[in-house]
Amino acid sequence: MALLVAFEAQGVTRTVWTEEVRATQYHGTDPKSDGNTRNRISSTKIPLPSDKDVYNANKIGNVAVDPKKIPLGSLVYETQTRRFFIATGGGEAVIDRDAAIKCAKNEVQRNALVFDFYYPQREIVDTHYTECWVIPHQGKMPFYKLLQEYQELRLNPEFWLERLQPLYDSSSNEEDKSRLREMIDRLREMAVSQSL
Repeated sequence: MALLVAFEAQGVTRTVWTEEVRATQYHGTDPKSDGNTRNRISSTKIPLPSDKDVYNANKIGNVAVDPKKIPLGSLVYETQTRRFFIATGGGEAVIDRDAAIKCAKNEVQRNALVFDFYYPQREIVDTHYTECWVIPHQGKMPFYKLLQEYQELRLNPEFWLERLQPLYDSSSNEEDKSRLREMIDRLREMAVSQSL
């Protein structure tokens, strides 16, 4: 089953989506947070990272996205921090893009998607605009319908290494190859760190 496929953008076949996003954060200590977040699970039922793991740059975290724009289960690479996240849910403010609209300084920022990164408390993420690279989830079954154990496999760097290398090998787009190479190198660093 092919989980990842190339997509067509402006007549060019691409394998990596590049998104300028408004980065915000969600956390269980927010009085507006939902019951899942307070119980430390995503809306797709993947456990949210522990306090220890959420600060570990070698662990894959969770990000809420608009599932109509970014398929749940997609891999998100935040380029400033060089951290990976799995798109595991979405919320009303993310879908409505409130933060992008309120804080925009230009039309590009106003139209940006909102990616809401999970942290246990409001203190970590500087809310800002940043570039994210996305490897969209594709498959016969939507991510939220997969058994939890198959969802949780996506929190393992080895899972993504096995999928990104063939994308790199088959890509004819030099920008994509460069992005995929950076992502693969970072995933290898993470895999080595976790095996120590």
